[in-house]
Amino acid sequence: MPSSPVVPMCLDSMTTPHAKMSESCTTQTYNALLTLEPAKMASAPVSPSGEACATLSAFSTLDETGKQVQSTRRSLFDNAVKKALNTTIDYAKVAVLVLKWDEDVDEFANGHTEEIVQLRELFETRLGYKYKETRLGKKGSPQLALNAAISSHISKNSGPNKLLIIMYTGHGILEGQEQRLQLLGHSKPENNIGHGGYRAVADWQEAENPLRKPSMEADVFVILDCCYASAAVHKGLSKGRKTYELLAACSADKSTPEPGPKSFTRAFIRTMNKLLGPECQESFPATKILDDMRNRRPQPAIWDRLHKEVEAHVNLARLDRSRARQKQNESQKRPPVLACFTLKFSFTEPDLSPEQVEKLGSTMTKAVEAANVHSLRGISWEESEFNIDPKHPRSRWRAATDEVVQRERSTNAYSESTAKYSPSEKRLRLGDSLLTTTVASHLLVQAQAEWASGSELEHTPATSDGSVTSSETPDNYKAVLTEEQGRH
Repeated sequence: MPSSPVVPMCLDSMTTPHAKMSESCTTQTYNALLTLEPAKMASAPVSPSGEACATLSAFSTLDETGKQVQSTRRSLFDNAVKKALNTTIDYAKVAVLVLKWDEDVDEFANGHTEEIVQLRELFETRLGYKYKETRLGKKGSPQLALNAAISSHISKNSGPNKLLIIMYTGHGILEGQEQRLQLLGHSKPENNIGHGGYRAVADWQEAENPLRKPSMEADVFVILDCCYASAAVHKGLSKGRKTYELLAACSADKSTPEPGPKSFTRAFIRTMNKLLGPECQESFPATKILDDMRNRRPQPAIWDRLHKEVEAHVNLARLDRSRARQKQNESQKRPPVLACFTLKFSFTEPDLSPEQVEKLGSTMTKAVEAANVHSLRGISWEESEFNIDPKHPRSRWRAATDEVVQRERSTNAYSESTAKYSPSEKRLRLGDSLLTTTVASHLLVQAQAEWASGSELEHTPATSDGSVTSSETPDNYKAVLTEEQGRH
């Protein structure tokens, strides 16, 4: 087998803004990677923008998608348990803000008007949510109008145990060096002028800022039906306690159909009605919308805008205000948890379907009851590992990047201590960290080529759980690295 090149990789490629894509979309990316010939991988350019670096990013995406899939399963399991125990706590309040352009500047005014009538029926009538529409470009600056609409939505409706939904339907474009998402009234510049001579354009990232602040008390669910919708997550990520999910009609480089039978908004309405059921009795996480749309093109995506370590999902259900208050009061009166223990299940099958996960959650409560245990407060899905294969490139990627992150954190810690280390010592430690990063790149490209060719992993032995063994520390690969650098 030809030797794999050493490919430089910056840590930014491990945290690409499009790291959390849909499962089916990432599967397509992964399947495409498996078709690459080893010779083609070996000839990948030694450049951060080369095909090998794209492979690194794709495997990072694959790993992040795995986390999202597991998070979705956790949410399905937890919801099934809560339903079986009758401990589901609904939001005390859900408020919806629908954003659209004024008819005078909206290129598809009639189509959007028809769809918004259906959205109001869904949110206000079927779900019982508080509903409001705001027209951009009707008066003054569209940017100020958008900022004010979102700020007002927050100030009037935010609070603990509340959910804010914001949906935009209209044009979207990317502008500037950072490719920021701009909401647009009309695709033709000469027609994209609103009242007062203002250009009918508004920057989404600027308007979104209040939704990501630590002071935000409510959960947030944003739905963007516009071209390049996933570009909304390009910048400004932050961490927080609450849940903020963004459902995008398409990826950051795709366009989406105009209003009509094939539009994302129509598909969203159909999916919501299907999941709610005829009597609106069902409750489901927002990620289930994406599962139902997995065959749609362009492929929608859902994003965690707060990048929390343990993901939590927005839960959608018909709002019964009296029942929500009753459930909240009951939960506050329950006795505290005094004991808990952890079980581990092992399976010979590589994965569980969403249906199996939900069934498992709903039946486990019956098993506890059958054991004459009547003080069960809850059952939680803590962590899981599926498709375990130590030779799989995903396992190699995870092991290598874990090593990189650990070494990088160590380097950052050394860099902050200016008194303890001299400049020369710091340079040596930084070089060691960069060496580790380069070795991780080498391991990944090698694993990909060998997996595609069906050969054994020569330099990357793995334990049964896919972790890095003592023989594959970065120092042991310095000889390999030196040899490869000599060839390039």
